[in-house]
Amino acid sequence: MTKIIERFKYAIEKNRLSHLYLLSGSFGSTKKALVQELAYLIFKHYNDYPALRHQLDNFNHPNLVYIAKEGQTIKKEQILNLQQEFSKTSLVPGPRVFIIEQAETMSNQAANSLLKFLEEPKDAHTIGFLLVDEINFILPTIYSRAQVIRLTDVSNEAFIKTLMENEVDEKNAHFIATRTKELSEALALYADQKYIETIHMVDLFIEWLERPKTPLLPLFNNIAQMFYQDKDQIILILDILCQIFLDLLHIHMNQKVEYEFMKESLLEFVKYIPSSTAQKTILILQAFIKDLRLPVNVNLSLTSLALKLESIIRHG
Repeated sequence: MTKIIERFKYAIEKNRLSHLYLLSGSFGSTKKALVQELAYLIFKHYNDYPALRHQLDNFNHPNLVYIAKEGQTIKKEQILNLQQEFSKTSLVPGPRVFIIEQAETMSNQAANSLLKFLEEPKDAHTIGFLLVDEINFILPTIYSRAQVIRLTDVSNEAFIKTLMENEVDEKNAHFIATRTKELSEALALYADQKYIETIHMVDLFIEWLERPKTPLLPLFNNIAQMFYQDKDQIILILDILCQIFLDLLHIHMNQKVEYEFMKESLLEFVKYIPSSTAQKTILILQAFIKDLRLPVNVNLSLTSLALKLESIIRHG
């Protein structure tokens, strides 16, 4: 991140800031900390005062609009509110900045409203930051207007080792490393009851894979009932399932697996799950994760997914 910050300092000094930045990769907390620092540098250059850092740490600067998803998506009304706010005359001198966290969760209507906002003439002091975990879900027309900054974290392997040194078992170290690379956040997640319930659902799916002739629907009904208001937990489950089937594909191709801790089980599964089935399953899960970010009926969607997975794993 140091190089990115130095680049921004230079751009600020030379008055070469872009109107829109897209920060991708890494994890939410990392991007959030970075964009707070970048906003601080921008505002500090024009008007430094003692309370500035505190204001930006809480995203309450008068020339800053911060948007996070409401429920599972960023809604059209939130973007319209941004437009309305920026149409007013600022009472504070200096640039105006907007930040949209998890911008890939925008509804189609919100994304189109943002695109319209970006197309409107702006003064030179309007700067936007879109924070995304999955850049492929951003509209190409928005992507093309942004300067992309890709972030990288410490390697999974190094962070997993750190977690295990902090008494997190190997399985959960692998699972948690897909969600955060901040140690304090990871340890809090490990102790969180909702996370524990989520991983229990994963364990039950792995047990089902050992006996796939039994119905899968009851498990997915339980997932729907437990997490119908928390799609992030469902997505975590499905992300882990994707990696399991990717590891099965890797075994078929004589490649290294990610989930080394369950290698013994994977070697059993690979006996009756061919590579073509693993590949189809991955595509189904990835498509479902993408659709789940939209307003959908969680119960019906998970019912459909259970039936698809049951059929493809049994019959290929």
